Amino acid sequence: DGFSITAGKKRPRPGGSDEESVKQSHKHASHNNGKHRIKPEVKANKNKMDALDVIQEELSVQRHLSNLKLRENDLSKEEVALHEGKQRHIRALKRLASEDSSRFKDRPKLNDRYIPLSLLGKGGFSEVWRAYDLQLLQEVAVKIHQVDSRWSESKKENY
Repeated sequence: DGFSITAGKKRPRPGGSDEESVKQSHKHASHNNGKHRIKPEVKANKNKMDALDVIQEELSVQRHLSNLKLRENDLSKEEVALHEGKQRHIRALKRLASEDSSRFKDRPKLNDRYIPLSLLGKGGFSEVWRAYDLQLLQEVAVKIHQVDSRWSESKKENY
């Protein structure tokens, strides 16, 4: 029995032995002036395979594109998170610099009741500190107004 190998699988070839197959292929070649002619059904199968290959390649490209879009989305989210973290860090550094330059940086007891712990924020004439209340025995926020020494006593009291 003759066999031919196609796509890695052996299948019997009609018409007998391998020698006969070789003779037949040489015979066809000589009738076509040395050129091999592809049978119409082989051509149709080849076109089907080409179409399947194209579809498979398109699906592969679409999957790859989808993966790239997901990765781009993840990177975009990471970029936003890093930017937000950077902004928080910058604010913390500014707050620490303000705390270091505050006249309450040595944490004096205020009104015999509050001990400043950390600066929460600073405005034009005021500072807000996280403080410990010695009477309530808990943390509180204390707003300390910076009065101008040039102000009159009545203005200072009303401020």
